[in-house]
Amino acid sequence: MKTPIDIHIRILTCSYHPIAEWKHSTLKAPYWRLYWNESRGAFLKQNNQTTAMRPSHLFLIPPETRVGSFLKQPTRHFYIHFTTKLQIEASVNKFYRFAMEPSWKASISEIEKSLKRKKREIQEIAVKSNALVSGAMSKIPMHHFQRAYHDERISKVISFIEDQSAQRISNDTLASMIGMNTNAFIRLFKETTGQPPQAFINGKRLKNAALLLAYSDKSINEIAEETGFCDRYYFTHVFRKHHGAGPAAYRKELSNP
Repeated sequence: MKTPIDIHIRILTCSYHPIAEWKHSTLKAPYWRLYWNESRGAFLKQNNQTTAMRPSHLFLIPPETRVGSFLKQPTRHFYIHFTTKLQIEASVNKFYRFAMEPSWKASISEIEKSLKRKKREIQEIAVKSNALVSGAMSKIPMHHFQRAYHDERISKVISFIEDQSAQRISNDTLASMIGMNTNAFIRLFKETTGQPPQAFINGKRLKNAALLLAYSDKSINEIAEETGFCDRYYFTHVFRKHHGAGPAAYRKELSNP
Protein backbone atom coordinates (compact mmCIF):
# COMPACT_ATOMS: atom_id res chain seq x y z
CA MET A 1 0.00 0.00 0.00
CA LYS A 2 1.68 3.19 -1.21
CA THR A 3 -1.14 5.68 -0.65
CA PRO A 4 -1.00 7.13 2.89
CA ILE A 5 -4.18 6.82 4.94
CA ASP A 6 -4.76 9.31 7.75
CA ILE A 7 -7.52 8.27 10.19
CA HIS A 8 -6.42 11.03 12.61
CA ILE A 9 -7.64 9.90 16.04
CA ARG A 10 -7.87 12.94 18.32
CA ILE A 11 -8.41 12.32 22.04
CA LEU A 12 -10.74 14.98 23.46
CA THR A 13 -10.86 13.76 27.05
CA CYS A 14 -10.15 10.70 29.15
CA SER A 15 -11.28 10.08 32.73
CA TYR A 16 -11.91 7.35 35.29
CA HIS A 17 -13.99 8.27 38.33
CA PRO A 18 -16.91 7.19 40.54
CA ILE A 19 -20.44 8.06 39.38
CA ALA A 20 -23.58 8.08 41.50
CA GLU A 21 -25.76 9.65 38.79
CA TRP A 22 -25.61 9.03 35.06
CA LYS A 23 -28.79 9.77 33.17
CA HIS A 24 -29.29 10.75 29.54
CA SER A 25 -32.57 10.54 27.67
CA THR A 26 -31.22 10.06 24.13
CA LEU A 27 -27.86 11.80 23.99
CA LYS A 28 -26.53 12.37 20.46
CA ALA A 29 -22.88 13.36 20.86
CA PRO A 30 -20.67 14.86 18.12
CA TYR A 31 -17.76 12.57 19.04
CA TRP A 32 -17.03 8.88 19.59
CA ARG A 33 -17.47 7.55 23.13
CA LEU A 34 -15.59 4.60 24.62
CA TYR A 35 -17.05 3.32 27.91
CA TRP A 36 -16.05 0.73 30.46
CA ASN A 37 -17.38 0.34 34.00
CA GLU A 38 -15.58 -1.37 36.86
CA SER A 39 -18.78 -2.97 38.22
CA ARG A 40 -22.39 -3.57 37.29
CA GLY A 41 -25.10 -0.98 37.80
CA ALA A 42 -25.19 1.11 34.59
CA PHE A 43 -27.38 0.58 31.52
CA LEU A 44 -27.55 1.87 27.95
CA LYS A 45 -30.82 2.34 26.09
CA GLN A 46 -31.48 2.44 22.36
CA ASN A 47 -34.64 1.80 20.36
CA ASN A 48 -36.56 0.56 23.42
CA GLN A 49 -33.84 -1.97 24.21
CA THR A 50 -31.78 -1.88 27.41
CA THR A 51 -28.24 -3.25 27.67
CA ALA A 52 -26.50 -3.83 30.99
CA MET A 53 -22.95 -2.52 31.15
CA ARG A 54 -20.85 -5.26 32.69
CA PRO A 55 -17.10 -5.24 33.43
CA SER A 56 -16.71 -8.09 30.96
CA HIS A 57 -17.49 -5.75 28.05
CA LEU A 58 -16.28 -2.48 26.56
CA PHE A 59 -18.67 -0.18 24.72
CA LEU A 60 -18.05 2.03 21.71
CA ILE A 61 -20.62 4.59 20.57
CA PRO A 62 -20.21 6.37 17.18
CA PRO A 63 -20.99 10.07 16.78
CA GLU A 64 -24.58 11.09 16.04
CA THR A 65 -25.87 7.83 17.56
CA ARG A 66 -28.77 8.40 19.94
CA VAL A 67 -28.16 6.42 23.14
CA GLY A 68 -29.72 6.89 26.56
CA SER A 69 -28.24 5.82 29.88
CA PHE A 70 -29.21 5.32 33.50
CA LEU A 71 -27.70 4.04 36.72
CA LYS A 72 -29.17 1.65 39.31
CA GLN A 73 -26.16 1.61 41.60
CA PRO A 74 -22.91 3.60 41.81
CA THR A 75 -19.89 2.41 39.87
CA ARG A 76 -16.54 3.64 38.61
CA HIS A 77 -16.82 4.89 35.06
CA PHE A 78 -13.97 4.95 32.54
CA TYR A 79 -14.49 6.90 29.34
CA ILE A 80 -12.68 8.39 26.37
CA HIS A 81 -14.21 10.92 24.02
CA PHE A 82 -12.46 11.16 20.66
CA THR A 83 -12.85 12.09 17.01
CA THR A 84 -11.50 10.38 13.91
CA LYS A 85 -11.78 10.78 10.16
CA LEU A 86 -13.31 7.30 10.01
CA GLN A 87 -17.09 7.49 9.89
CA ILE A 88 -19.80 4.89 10.32
CA GLU A 89 -22.54 4.53 7.72
CA ALA A 90 -25.66 6.36 8.92
CA SER A 91 -27.74 3.24 8.27
CA VAL A 92 -25.84 1.33 10.98
CA ASN A 93 -27.20 3.46 13.88
CA LYS A 94 -25.98 1.27 16.75
CA PHE A 95 -23.41 1.13 19.51
CA TYR A 96 -20.84 -1.64 19.78
CA ARG A 97 -20.35 -4.07 22.66
CA PHE A 98 -17.07 -5.99 22.66
CA ALA A 99 -15.83 -8.68 25.03
CA MET A 100 -13.13 -7.13 27.19
CA GLU A 101 -9.64 -8.18 26.16
CA PRO A 102 -6.75 -8.52 28.64
CA SER A 103 -4.70 -5.94 26.73
CA TRP A 104 -7.55 -3.41 26.97
CA LYS A 105 -7.87 -3.96 30.72
CA ALA A 106 -4.12 -3.50 31.05
CA SER A 107 -4.30 -0.27 29.04
CA ILE A 108 -7.05 1.09 31.29
CA SER A 109 -4.98 0.26 34.37
CA GLU A 110 -1.98 2.07 32.88
CA ILE A 111 -4.12 5.07 31.96
CA GLU A 112 -5.57 5.13 35.48
CA LYS A 113 -2.05 5.25 36.95
CA SER A 114 -1.18 8.14 34.64
CA LEU A 115 -4.38 10.01 35.58
CA LYS A 116 -3.64 9.64 39.30
CA ARG A 117 -0.18 11.17 39.13
CA LYS A 118 0.11 14.67 40.56
CA LYS A 119 1.95 15.75 37.44
CA ARG A 120 0.02 14.22 34.61
CA GLU A 121 1.90 13.43 31.42
CA ILE A 122 -0.67 14.48 28.83
CA GLN A 123 1.23 12.94 25.93
CA GLU A 124 1.55 9.62 27.77
CA ILE A 125 -2.21 9.54 28.45
CA ALA A 126 -2.95 10.47 24.84
CA VAL A 127 -0.68 7.73 23.44
CA LYS A 128 -2.15 5.04 25.72
CA SER A 129 -5.70 6.21 25.03
CA ASN A 130 -5.02 6.22 21.30
CA ALA A 131 -3.81 2.62 21.46
CA LEU A 132 -6.93 1.53 23.36
CA VAL A 133 -9.22 3.34 20.93
CA SER A 134 -7.44 1.85 17.91
CA GLY A 135 -7.75 -1.67 19.35
CA ALA A 136 -11.48 -1.27 19.98
CA MET A 137 -12.16 0.26 16.57
CA SER A 138 -10.37 -2.62 14.87
CA LYS A 139 -13.23 -4.86 16.06
CA ILE A 140 -15.86 -2.90 14.10
CA PRO A 141 -16.87 -4.76 10.91
CA MET A 142 -15.18 -3.02 7.99
CA HIS A 143 -18.40 -2.79 5.99
CA HIS A 144 -19.86 -0.53 8.71
CA PHE A 145 -17.41 2.24 7.83
CA GLN A 146 -18.15 4.76 5.12
CA ARG A 147 -16.09 4.10 2.04
CA ALA A 148 -13.63 6.70 0.84
CA TYR A 149 -14.88 8.80 -2.04
CA HIS A 150 -13.23 7.44 -5.15
CA ASP A 151 -14.02 10.47 -7.30
CA GLU A 152 -11.00 12.72 -6.81
CA ARG A 153 -13.05 15.79 -7.76
CA ILE A 154 -15.48 15.24 -4.91
CA SER A 155 -12.64 14.43 -2.50
CA LYS A 156 -11.05 17.76 -3.41
CA VAL A 157 -14.32 19.62 -2.80
CA ILE A 158 -14.89 17.90 0.57
CA SER A 159 -11.37 18.77 1.74
CA PHE A 160 -12.08 22.39 0.84
CA ILE A 161 -15.42 22.33 2.70
CA GLU A 162 -13.79 20.85 5.81
CA ASP A 163 -11.27 23.69 5.86
CA GLN A 164 -13.64 26.51 4.90
CA SER A 165 -17.08 25.47 6.21
CA ALA A 166 -17.39 28.64 8.31
CA GLN A 167 -17.22 30.76 5.15
CA ARG A 168 -19.99 31.34 2.64
CA ILE A 169 -19.48 28.71 -0.05
CA SER A 170 -21.70 28.70 -3.11
CA ASN A 171 -22.34 25.74 -5.37
CA ASP A 172 -20.91 27.82 -8.23
CA THR A 173 -17.63 28.23 -6.34
CA LEU A 174 -17.34 24.49 -5.67
CA ALA A 175 -18.23 23.58 -9.23
CA SER A 176 -15.64 25.98 -10.67
CA MET A 177 -12.96 24.44 -8.42
CA ILE A 178 -13.18 21.19 -10.36
CA GLY A 179 -14.14 22.62 -13.74
CA MET A 180 -17.75 21.44 -13.80
CA ASN A 181 -21.09 22.94 -14.72
CA THR A 182 -22.94 23.80 -11.48
CA ASN A 183 -25.97 21.59 -12.09
CA ALA A 184 -23.81 18.65 -13.14
CA PHE A 185 -21.66 19.17 -10.04
CA ILE A 186 -24.68 19.18 -7.71
CA ARG A 187 -25.90 15.91 -9.23
CA LEU A 188 -22.46 14.28 -8.93
CA PHE A 189 -22.00 15.48 -5.34
CA LYS A 190 -25.40 14.10 -4.28
CA GLU A 191 -24.81 10.80 -6.07
CA THR A 192 -21.43 10.45 -4.32
CA THR A 193 -22.24 11.63 -0.79
CA GLY A 194 -26.01 11.14 -0.57
CA GLN A 195 -26.52 14.86 0.17
CA PRO A 196 -26.70 18.11 -1.82
CA PRO A 197 -23.61 20.30 -1.29
CA GLN A 198 -25.32 22.90 0.91
CA ALA A 199 -26.82 20.24 3.21
CA PHE A 200 -23.35 18.69 3.52
CA ILE A 201 -21.85 22.08 4.42
CA ASN A 202 -24.57 22.72 6.99
CA GLY A 203 -23.94 19.30 8.54
CA LYS A 204 -20.23 20.10 8.85
CA ARG A 205 -21.07 23.43 10.52
CA LEU A 206 -23.41 21.74 12.99
CA LYS A 207 -20.78 19.13 13.87
CA ASN A 208 -18.16 21.82 14.49
CA ALA A 209 -20.65 23.79 16.59
CA ALA A 210 -21.53 20.73 18.69
CA LEU A 211 -17.84 20.07 19.40
CA LEU A 212 -17.34 23.68 20.48
CA LEU A 213 -20.37 23.46 22.77
CA ALA A 214 -18.85 20.35 24.36
CA TYR A 215 -15.21 21.40 24.53
CA SER A 216 -14.99 25.17 24.74
CA ASP A 217 -16.20 27.94 27.01
CA LYS A 218 -17.24 30.12 24.07
CA SER A 219 -20.67 31.73 24.15
CA ILE A 220 -23.42 30.55 21.83
CA ASN A 221 -23.11 33.83 19.91
CA GLU A 222 -19.39 33.24 19.41
CA ILE A 223 -19.94 29.64 18.31
CA ALA A 224 -22.65 30.64 15.84
CA GLU A 225 -20.34 33.22 14.28
CA GLU A 226 -17.27 30.98 14.30
CA THR A 227 -19.04 28.08 12.58
CA GLY A 228 -20.65 30.12 9.79
CA PHE A 229 -24.22 30.80 10.95
CA CYS A 230 -25.56 34.28 10.30
CA ASP A 231 -26.79 34.83 13.86
CA ARG A 232 -27.58 33.07 17.13
CA TYR A 233 -31.31 32.78 16.41
CA TYR A 234 -30.91 31.03 13.07
CA PHE A 235 -28.18 28.83 14.56
CA THR A 236 -30.45 27.86 17.47
CA HIS A 237 -33.31 27.03 15.09
CA VAL A 238 -31.16 24.81 12.85
CA PHE A 239 -29.37 23.20 15.80
CA ARG A 240 -32.62 22.34 17.61
CA LYS A 241 -34.08 20.87 14.42
CA HIS A 242 -31.06 18.58 14.02
CA HIS A 243 -30.37 17.61 17.66
CA GLY A 244 -33.81 17.90 19.24
CA ALA A 245 -32.49 20.42 21.78
CA GLY A 246 -31.22 23.98 21.68
CA PRO A 247 -27.48 24.73 22.05
CA ALA A 248 -27.71 25.64 25.77
CA ALA A 249 -29.66 22.48 26.71
CA TYR A 250 -27.39 20.34 24.53
CA ARG A 251 -24.27 21.76 26.19
CA LYS A 252 -25.71 21.05 29.63
CA GLU A 253 -26.49 17.42 28.75
CA LEU A 254 -23.01 16.84 27.32
CA SER A 255 -21.49 18.02 30.61
CA ASN A 256 -22.48 14.66 32.13
CA PRO A 257 -20.23 12.14 30.30
